Amino acid sequence: MIDLADPDGPLLLPAEDRDRLYTLALPSLDLVSSAWTGRHPHQAVRVNSTTFVTEEFGHGVRALRNGRTVAHFTQPVQPGGITAVGNRVAVVDVAANLLFVYDATTLRLVAALPAGAGPSHVVPIGGDRVAVCDVRGNAVLTYDIGGTPRALGSAAVPGRAFWIRADAATGTIYTALANTDEIAQLRVRADGAPQLVRTVPTVRQPVSFDRDPATGDVYVGGYADSQLQVIPASAFR
Repeated sequence: MIDLADPDGPLLLPAEDRDRLYTLALPSLDLVSSAWTGRHPHQAVRVNSTTFVTEEFGHGVRALRNGRTVAHFTQPVQPGGITAVGNRVAVVDVAANLLFVYDATTLRLVAALPAGAGPSHVVPIGGDRVAVCDVRGNAVLTYDIGGTPRALGSAAVPGRAFWIRADAATGTIYTALANTDEIAQLRVRADGAPQLVRTVPTVRQPVSFDRDPATGDVYVGGYADSQLQVIPASAFR
């Protein structure tokens, strides 16, 4: 997975088959740095000068500064998605069905919270809150990871919630339902719990998508037929 280290770049590119994390400049895509990671790095996020990367089959989360390991967390069995809000880092454990929360300043584990029946990815949804898509549990879960981390709520969705994105400014969550060919739209209630609003049809097996923050249009990748779909923002209103 490719992620922005900051809004203007650079890009963080975990090379799963090479056990390395590459940093690429924007817009040139020139190589800025290359750092060794554990086995099968899946996703990375940067907090100030520290980059955290999940090692999906290395059973750990690695913290890097200037390409050197400064901490290695071995609590996750199979870490997948990762994100950060403030100085907290949230990591989904795909195998143990947990959400691990780390402090990016002290480099310590803060909490391990139940995360449904099969979580895959996690995204910020505003403030200290994050949302997790639960693939095997057909649900979206929300958490507050500031202070003492805690679960806020969950909402059932009519399919396997494989991929997730959010518009933190409006408190809106989108998740791809890979087995029913839909994107579910949810709103974040005042208490932080998610609530299903609607589903929108997609191409077959929408295993990934992203939302244009300027237009609100959603770009969906259909794995089954190698298709790209553009869903206008009006479909979600």
